[in-house]
Amino acid sequence: MYSRCGLLFKSGFLSLVKAGQSQSFLVANSRNIHLSFNTFDWIRRNTPRKPYRYKINKIYSVLEEEKIAIDPDKDVFKNGPSEADIEVYNEVRKNVAESLAKNASRYFAVVHFAGKQFKVTNNDLISVKAPLIEAEPGELIRLEKILLAGNADFSIVGRPLLPRNNVLVTAMVVEKTLRHPSLWYQFHRRRRHRVMRVYQDNLVTLRIVDVAIKNV
Repeated sequence: MYSRCGLLFKSGFLSLVKAGQSQSFLVANSRNIHLSFNTFDWIRRNTPRKPYRYKINKIYSVLEEEKIAIDPDKDVFKNGPSEADIEVYNEVRKNVAESLAKNASRYFAVVHFAGKQFKVTNNDLISVKAPLIEAEPGELIRLEKILLAGNADFSIVGRPLLPRNNVLVTAMVVEKTLRHPSLWYQFHRRRRHRVMRVYQDNLVTLRIVDVAIKNV
């Protein structure tokens, strides 16, 4: 009799819970609210948020009067550069060649290394968190991702990178070491969960040996 009552009570309780879940699901559908019982976050005691689209503020968008309609079928876009454009191009290239021949000022370059950009010149030191590099301290390496280069007279801008045969940036590996220890700690209250880890990232120090521009 006791077991039968227990079964009856258990079945009645389950039916009551299912009825409550179905009612809440109907209410959620009517109100367009996301309720999911299987994706419940038991650690933070809430339901994960639904993904939503990020709306750009109106002040950052293009206004109607600023929009330009471009017709690619026009003859202006089909023709090559005009004589005036060619004359300006030749003059600029001549001035750059004269500046390179004089070699009166130091060259600089904006390099991309280990996910970061650095404006460097001769004898500069850069220290960055980077993955393991095969080169040992004292060896020379070449930085190939050059975004910009120039001197006091001109600047060459890459779109997005400059050709390898135009700019040469050489660097020497000075030091390969580890950064200061960092602490990662995770704690969940009332869950008996407490994790602490200490880790160190790789640190590479480079000295810029030479920045050269040629074949422009």
